Amino acid sequence: MNSSSKLDDNNIFGMDIDSDMVKFATLNMLLNGDGNANIEQRSDLGSILYKFDKENNIIKLDPNININGLWDNRADDKALKKFDVVLTNPPFGQERAFYPRNERDNKLL
Repeated sequence: MNSSSKLDDNNIFGMDIDSDMVKFATLNMLLNGDGNANIEQRSDLGSILYKFDKENNIIKLDPNININGLWDNRADDKALKKFDVVLTNPPFGQERAFYPRNERDNKLL
């Protein structure tokens, strides 16, 4: 891989609800030469309810305002970070699956 095709580690962001998975991902990236990725842990609804802003901070979405894809509709004027590529690893096992239980969960989805 030549230098022009190398990934900029400062442009890699990740989020998981499981703190152990964040530790494993961070360790994996460090072992493979990356020390600058932004990998964060958020419990409960994780990346469904939290997003990175343009300053690389994690901010919470408001399901009543950020509904139906209105991601940038925010009272605090914070701009959400936009991504060209999104990689995902779906939940494995019954206890990691997310099933909407009420109207709030349906709105979030």
